[in-house]
Amino acid sequence: MPFNAQIQTMLADIYAFDHEEGFGNVKDGLEKSLQLLNKAINLDPECQLAHLTMAFNHFLRGDKERLLSSGLKAYNLNPSSGNTLASLAQWYGIMGNWDATLELLEKLVEQSPSFPGWCNAILALYHYVHGNPEAALKEAEKNMAFETF
Repeated sequence: MPFNAQIQTMLADIYAFDHEEGFGNVKDGLEKSLQLLNKAINLDPECQLAHLTMAFNHFLRGDKERLLSSGLKAYNLNPSSGNTLASLAQWYGIMGNWDATLELLEKLVEQSPSFPGWCNAILALYHYVHGNPEAALKEAEKNMAFETF
């Protein structure tokens, strides 16, 4: 295995994605992902991708506390990363941390008016969970608009 944090992180992400999608191509993929991520972070503690992928790993495990911790590390390494802001907002929202989700989305919109259209799905979920189906539908329709992709 190469002594490169980025490569180990990319492989860890493939293992985690395999687990998330239920492909079953990698036995114990989530555990292998975690092992590779720990190696990657030991090799390069400043590797934002490793910390973001670690947050994804914790999200898949349902470990809200570690998700928030790893997510904060990834965010602090580069607060301007649209991918980091959008990914964390999605995972935080699904885990029910709506205050952090809205804060991250606000930063994302502020920094990038052409943010990923799929972020509207996060806002749709927010409105739906909070009992506002009309607003949820409006956000969902934005997500389906061609120009948001």
